[in-house]
Amino acid sequence: MQRILFSALVTCAKLAAFGTFVSSPAVAQTDVIHGVVYVDANANGKRDASERAMPGVMVSNQHDVVITDSLGRFTISNGGTGIVFVSVPDGFRSSGAFWRATAAAPASVDFGLVREAQPRTFSFVHASDSHIAPENVDRFRRFRRMTDSLNPAFALMGGDLIRDAMSQSESNAKAYFDLYVTESKAFHTPVWTVPGNHDHYGCCVPQFVRHFG
Repeated sequence: MQRILFSALVTCAKLAAFGTFVSSPAVAQTDVIHGVVYVDANANGKRDASERAMPGVMVSNQHDVVITDSLGRFTISNGGTGIVFVSVPDGFRSSGAFWRATAAAPASVDFGLVREAQPRTFSFVHASDSHIAPENVDRFRRFRRMTDSLNPAFALMGGDLIRDAMSQSESNAKAYFDLYVTESKAFHTPVWTVPGNHDHYGCCVPQFVRHFG
């Protein structure tokens, strides 16, 4: 419990330093996103009449952070990053993606949470610099087989996912990202990705966000 409390305090301190931390739905913006966070009891990805709301859950647009009210509702500005996401509380997992693109968003951007026991210890695989391209895709597939054989909780890909986005046309960069997405979906292990410089420079910040949030 002490570690959880400390983590929460650190999170709040970072939010205070780098963004806006307010209670939802008090957002004085005209361009806003509305939604609800709820307990998805049957994990079907949609809110049924009997499923209760989740108050006190943080939702962010990568700049501002709001907290759901007593009915699980939130309102947050469409801050220009192109996504909104829920900070999944301990003891839950998201049903479906934990983030949503805000372009052409529905009237209510809702997030379902499924109760799930969290282990006290776990193992994971950390890798980086896959630089995936058609000519080296077999190397990535060998890595996938090795990772799945270890049965970790997840794999963390630490950047430079694709061959290069710094000096490519957008169509070439998109093809590299599409290849990475296709190959990473073949993992039995959950795969989480963060960007590296070869994924972010040049034309391709929008490409990374479009594929991974």
